[in-house]
Amino acid sequence: MMIFMRSISIAILLLPLFYRGVSAVEPEKVNVRKINFEGNHVFSNGSLRKLMATHARGLFTSSRYSPDVFDNDLQNIQKFYVENGYLEAAIARVKIDSVGNNFTIDVSIFEGKPTKVESISFIGNSVYTTKELMQSVPLKPGDPLKSALVRDSIAAIMTRYGEKGYLSVQITPDIKVNHEIHLAIATFDIQEKDQYTVGEITINNLKKTHEIVVTREFLFKKGDVLNYSNLLKTERNLYLAGLFNTVYIHPESYSSPDTTKKNIVVDLRERKAGEFDIGAGYATIDKFRGTLSVQDNNFLSAGRRAGFSGILSGKSQNAKVNYSQFWTLGLRLRTDVNGIAEYDVEPGYDVRRIGGNISFSRKISDYTTALLSYRLQKIRITNIETVTIPQGLETGNLRTLELQGSYDNRNDLLNTTGGTYLDTTNDLVGTFLQGTNSYVSTLWTFKQFYQAADYAVLGTALQIGAKGIFTHPQIPISELFYAGGPNALRGYAYQSVGPADVNGVPLGGRALLVWNILEIRIRLYKIFGIAFFADAGTVWADPRHVRFSDIRYDAGFGPRIVTPIGVIRADIGYKIGRKKGESKSEFYFAMGQAF
Repeated sequence: MMIFMRSISIAILLLPLFYRGVSAVEPEKVNVRKINFEGNHVFSNGSLRKLMATHARGLFTSSRYSPDVFDNDLQNIQKFYVENGYLEAAIARVKIDSVGNNFTIDVSIFEGKPTKVESISFIGNSVYTTKELMQSVPLKPGDPLKSALVRDSIAAIMTRYGEKGYLSVQITPDIKVNHEIHLAIATFDIQEKDQYTVGEITINNLKKTHEIVVTREFLFKKGDVLNYSNLLKTERNLYLAGLFNTVYIHPESYSSPDTTKKNIVVDLRERKAGEFDIGAGYATIDKFRGTLSVQDNNFLSAGRRAGFSGILSGKSQNAKVNYSQFWTLGLRLRTDVNGIAEYDVEPGYDVRRIGGNISFSRKISDYTTALLSYRLQKIRITNIETVTIPQGLETGNLRTLELQGSYDNRNDLLNTTGGTYLDTTNDLVGTFLQGTNSYVSTLWTFKQFYQAADYAVLGTALQIGAKGIFTHPQIPISELFYAGGPNALRGYAYQSVGPADVNGVPLGGRALLVWNILEIRIRLYKIFGIAFFADAGTVWADPRHVRFSDIRYDAGFGPRIVTPIGVIRADIGYKIGRKKGESKSEFYFAMGQAF
């Protein structure tokens, strides 16, 4: 008959004590030259060393030995094993060799066999079935008996009950271990107690912003079952509105005489709505660049945004006015209205644009957004250098209907270390919208980032686009695809990859492929890092004439400095398969990551 023992905590207390041979060492401070492990197969030496305050000296660092600190390190290692399901683990032997004031420490570990979960059960549950709770908990039969999984399971059950207003639920785990066969039975004893509903709602510290701006974000109302996750989601929505420095929503500690009701308190601290920014910088393409921005993030105290921005550089000058509101006609529908005037100097031509657009966007989920936009733009192209007749007119009125969908779960937009970005932008230009030009355009963008180590991030990005697929349109040269430059094909000059005239002036094209095959971003020391990259891509004049033999390649590297306002980078890219007359490489200095 199997003999069961109570709880993980009791199992930890009954484990054999490790060998404390180091207590015989004189307490004088000495250097630790090296720490070796043997007998460890489950966890690497590096993982175990991270648990220790005692460390070996390095090339530029020294290490001091303290018996008390080292004893605590050994306890931490044993506790780490136990918490990961190795209940028999122990420090088998510690050997210290000394040469003068230098110590070499050898730690021998007995890991034992892992204890696994044989079964999981729940008692006292009536609100949720056992099947529903099993779907919620991360601990599963067959898993190692990890303390973290037990704690996470308790938190998951409490969260599930909190969604139905059971805020006082108590969960007590009962873990019975059979050490002979290394199996455990986990039972969660649940005391559900009272279900709460929302009582009075109080908003504190609202001085300028209209109350409706706050209450329209609420995912709860008086009388609702108190869903704690809805409180957290409302807190997040209010914070993302950009109007408050802090948002804290919580049940009042003392509520109404009705003990089944909880009054809700919304504590806010408004931020300054006005912003004035002026900046200057330098980049390889823009040369010297100045920016100016004036913004009111709480226009008319209604949670709307209105502002003006301008850019002046060696490449372009533009001015933009903008207006945004996050709710339209009582719906969570964002409306953006923009007016813009700009002048750009591009290789082969200059272009002036005057126009505006109105767009409506809606978040479909936490990471997915849909957008519909109408754009009216007047363009004028001057100083055309190409000897080939351009595909388009020197002036044009473009009327565009755009449909965009995007998925974005990146963890940081300025310096991403993980996540995915996927976007499809599809434009209908002219046709029934009138205007001087008619064609269809589509552009697909994909980005993926992966944290390979604490100090290294892997990234890749792909862009595929086509214009005028079904017709033979006249597309203004300013609206064609171009490739080459600091963000795509960094081994080539700006916009130089693709069709060109006899003098080498870029002509642009109607089909695009740009693939940042791989970029490895490595943090060297604090804010300083380096990146290695490889790119591929080109532009084709016609989507029907795509040939993969036309694709150009490059590879290179460059330093990175991560600042609070963004990443400063310098890249040198080398051409692969360089053609006669081409330079070996290109150098770019810019702000922000390449993708």
